[in-house]
Amino acid sequence: MKTVKSLAQKENVRIIHITSRDMGVAFKKHIATQAHEHVRLILVCEKTAPKTADIAITLKGKNSSASVIWVWRGTKTMRSDIAISLVHAAPHTASSVHFKAACEDAARISFTALAHVQKNAHDATTCINAHALMLSPSAIAFLKPDLEVETDDAQARHGASAGKPSDTELFYLRSRGFSEKESIPLLREAFFHDIVSLA
Repeated sequence: MKTVKSLAQKENVRIIHITSRDMGVAFKKHIATQAHEHVRLILVCEKTAPKTADIAITLKGKNSSASVIWVWRGTKTMRSDIAISLVHAAPHTASSVHFKAACEDAARISFTALAHVQKNAHDATTCINAHALMLSPSAIAFLKPDLEVETDDAQARHGASAGKPSDTELFYLRSRGFSEKESIPLLREAFFHDIVSLA
């Protein structure tokens, strides 16, 4: 999951890659889109992470969109409180958040995300997904996606889940000759596979 910070603009698409070493202890990022602009924010936290992270995106321009893809791998005593705010302030806007955390050892993650669709943001779409894979009984994950929709002309979805690897998955890997210790990296990689492909 090695990523290098970069900024690319092509045909009104702005792609921003950020790793944990670029975030510091307290990370803040506020973005406002222009008409027909598309922003893609890709964040990767591995080995280290900010204690607090605050991302606010305002979709101000008509026909603009924003997506946030966040991979968080917590080990040892890593702790992060992450808050994401998405405001749809114009018609025909779209937003999405895809967050995945794998929590090992005594890692702790708190993730909240709110999508607010204002009354004038007709034909808006938003989707927030947050999932945590618990790889230690000492790890903690708090996930809270939320929606505030002020118009009937919008599509809004959200979902969250947290759980440990299933006995079926572990049994399958053991039947292929892997120990439980060897199975964890494989399960973690499989858990992150879909979100890494989005990035």
